[in-house]
Amino acid sequence: MTRVSLRSTLVLVAVAVLAAVTVGAVSLHRDPPDATRAASADGTRAGVRAISAEATPHASLLTGTRHVDGLPTGFAHDEVGAVATAVAVTRAQIGFDPDQAAAVAAAYADPAERVAYEDRARAAVADRRAQAGVGATEPPPPPASYAATPLAYTVHEVAPELYAVHLLSWITLTSTTAEIKDHLYVGTQLLRWSGDWRLITPAADLRRDLAEQQPPTAASGSDAFTRAGWVLIEDVNR
Repeated sequence: MTRVSLRSTLVLVAVAVLAAVTVGAVSLHRDPPDATRAASADGTRAGVRAISAEATPHASLLTGTRHVDGLPTGFAHDEVGAVATAVAVTRAQIGFDPDQAAAVAAAYADPAERVAYEDRARAAVADRRAQAGVGATEPPPPPASYAATPLAYTVHEVAPELYAVHLLSWITLTSTTAEIKDHLYVGTQLLRWSGDWRLITPAADLRRDLAEQQPPTAASGSDAFTRAGWVLIEDVNR
């Protein structure tokens, strides 16, 4: 089994991976120190509740109050609920099934943008399959796999009931030849409250602003991590 870290020449590939995780993400920051690899860990609950004001703030993970097609929804009507929704979206984007990806997009997207999000999700899975060497329609053979793990977040209010959530996540893509490509990325989701938190696509000017505000990738516990204001995400089951 071969493990490689993605280089700058693979930025377009990484962006395609990102789109599958955070449909509507603003941009990508790349290539942290290898020490950050140890931070990756799957959780079983989606959502965030801030619980600490320690030197490295952290948050515990909670579930939503409702489910749509098995996906957690109904998070709190506040900025924490917006973060929780972004975490749920990211964790739900796994594997190589375009129908599953479209279902995730449909569950969380604003109804007015549902079809566009579904189309983007399917296209992102097609790109992901190509990167892993999986055929367009064939079942993914072992050991091909894909997973995204949210590790930390920052959040700010854009307008009343409109939040931008920046997620620092760990991506692992395993190809059909057992080559593992893993890296950190930062993606931004824009979420608006309309009875629940919904993903929306930012206008061009806001998209530029959000890209400028994105924190950089950084190893947890580092000075850069602290300066960026990242809040670690903890699983309450750990």
